[in-house]
Amino acid sequence: MAKWLLLIMLLSACCAAQTDDSPVLDANKGAETLTYLNGILNATQFSTRSDIGAQVNAVIAISNCGEIYIPAGSYTQTTTIVMPRCTRLHGASAQSTLLNWKPTSGWAIVIADAYGRTNYPEGAVEDLSIIASAALSATGAIWVGGSTGAPGTPSTSIDPNTNYGDHLNINRVRVWQFGTGVEWGNNTWSDTLSESLISNNLTGLAVASSILGSGERINIINSSIQNNTHYAIYQPGDYAPYWSFKLIGSSVDYNGNGTTAPIQGGFISVASHFEQTTGPFFDTKTGGGVEDFGSIFLLTNAKTTACFGNLATGNTYQNSFTASLFTSTATVTDLFCDRGPVELLGIKLSGSANSSRGLNYFNTPAAFATMNQIAANQWAGVSACSGSTKAISLPVTYNSQPVIIVFDETTKGGTSLTTKSASGFTVSCTGASDVFDWMVVGNPK
Repeated sequence: MAKWLLLIMLLSACCAAQTDDSPVLDANKGAETLTYLNGILNATQFSTRSDIGAQVNAVIAISNCGEIYIPAGSYTQTTTIVMPRCTRLHGASAQSTLLNWKPTSGWAIVIADAYGRTNYPEGAVEDLSIIASAALSATGAIWVGGSTGAPGTPSTSIDPNTNYGDHLNINRVRVWQFGTGVEWGNNTWSDTLSESLISNNLTGLAVASSILGSGERINIINSSIQNNTHYAIYQPGDYAPYWSFKLIGSSVDYNGNGTTAPIQGGFISVASHFEQTTGPFFDTKTGGGVEDFGSIFLLTNAKTTACFGNLATGNTYQNSFTASLFTSTATVTDLFCDRGPVELLGIKLSGSANSSRGLNYFNTPAAFATMNQIAANQWAGVSACSGSTKAISLPVTYNSQPVIIVFDETTKGGTSLTTKSASGFTVSCTGASDVFDWMVVGNPK
């Protein structure tokens, strides 16, 4: 009998521990009863609040960095949710939990706190959609980090500029029709956007101007940044982080207005997919470099476009492309515009207008940096002496003296270099009209 009594007592203690119906004091509304389900708080229990944003904020105030759940449903949101990095806020799924932002300005969610730079909270916003009524420039879906206080950023009264937004995760979230989808402010690094859709905004992802302590390892993984009418990724000229954004297995499709590159600034991409109706895809003039491993850059219309990307002149950041595929039905004038330093390995150019071009169109036609030439006598040719001499002028001046090789076709060993420079050379022939082959080896840049 004693053994059975002990077992009943243990089972009762087990079951009772799963639910806590005790009243919780809320300074704004007095005593209210909250139900925990395995430690999870349901935000909709604060039904007396004006909207879902106010309800979530009320739960955040008492949750002590806990887990907050928004059940399936379509909710009106007029109040900014301000959550610390340590909170996990999630819905049922991006298809079923819908937060409908109604104001024509402001931010739907601000994620930041003053817990400090060594907290590493690994909090998250997950499994919900944030939808605006129109893509107005003054609206934003998710702000991460301390606010700069500049126009269009959250008020520093709710998000001081010393706040932190690092080690934050945005998973399986759909952001639709805002001025800015996700923007990073002060003290943000090691953040991840995963399995999410950032679509039909004016700008998809952005870095705020004049920010501090930010930029390291902003990861975009298995996500789609698409149909944003101004930019897919925007990094301002006054803050151009070196490869701040890292795209892994993601799609960046049909962003921009058709004239301005949809990606501004540097990034790293791995096995990602870029698709546009016209180029260029990216512009590094604001700073930073581009490093790509095995991605596809696809132009899908039949118009002529200048290039696949702009590697800005004078940009000293690294640019490299390894096993990348550039393909287009358009006529591409150059592979890359301008003359930023770049390394290439295993690049392929394909498409009806480009299959025969190979890497000839790496840069402007005069900027040779590949194995073939697009016209005769550019860096290799067959020439003939006239009066036992011939001067060859190169179409581009090399940065340093190239190697010049000559072979006499008419007289064995009958040619020699009499002068050479970074811009040309002169050959002396044994016969007055000897024919000779020549080749220039070097890097014009």
